[in-house]
Amino acid sequence: MSTHDPHGWVRARLAAWSAGVLDDQDEARLAAHLAGCAACRTWAEPLTPDADAPAGDHVPDGLLAHWPRAAVELHGLERALVRRHVERCVECRAILARLGHDPAAMRPEPVPSLVPARTRRLPTAWLAAAALVVVAVVATLARRPAPAPVAPAPAPVARAAELRAVREWGADAVELRDPVRGAGEALPEVTLAPDRAVTFTTSQPDVPAGVPIEARLVGPDGATLARARLTPADRGPRPAFVFDPHGTTPAEGRWELVLSANGAEVFRGAFRVTAAR
Repeated sequence: MSTHDPHGWVRARLAAWSAGVLDDQDEARLAAHLAGCAACRTWAEPLTPDADAPAGDHVPDGLLAHWPRAAVELHGLERALVRRHVERCVECRAILARLGHDPAAMRPEPVPSLVPARTRRLPTAWLAAAALVVVAVVATLARRPAPAPVAPAPAPVARAAELRAVREWGADAVELRDPVRGAGEALPEVTLAPDRAVTFTTSQPDVPAGVPIEARLVGPDGATLARARLTPADRGPRPAFVFDPHGTTPAEGRWELVLSANGAEVFRGAFRVTAAR
């Protein structure tokens, strides 16, 4: 609203003036204009605030019990109307005092223009309806539970190293032999990296066609690092397995691929792992 139209400026603030929520500067300016403008006084007459009027419905007990929180969360018209009521209501101030709360904790805040300029008179019933809406909003705030703390996002879970059976393989597959080579024999060299999968093949163990084969990859410390199951339906010309570290760093040293069927070991092939540089 342009300040070059003083009549429009005053009429845009009559509702806030009637509710008692104008700041001191705007209230003084509006009063000065009304003192010298008969036309605007005619508009303002039905809305003249009555300082001796009853304070109206009391502030909900739940809001008074959480007065410090309300003093932070209430804004705008709701805040101004609650402040105005408490300032005029001896009973609500007494309840706040018994609860150990300071009624003055809800300080005033700058109030923007609350209604646009109108070319017709605002009826008193409009203000009564607005007050009912404010009471409902305040009551809802009083009943609203405090926000639950936000749990931190879970950290990403690293996938464990994986061994899986395959039916096909490429020319770069590492062929393992059984029986296991002795300590003096050269082992196949395999370079492993956290982001690099390697395929192993073995000779066909003496296992009936309908019996599944269990595979496990054993690291330098003797611990099983990954397992796989080769079902009869997946068996090809010879067993083949892909090992994927999935981001884990493989330990250097002697590794073994062990195959079992019906609880008995049927193949053990060894290889030496070097880490990728």
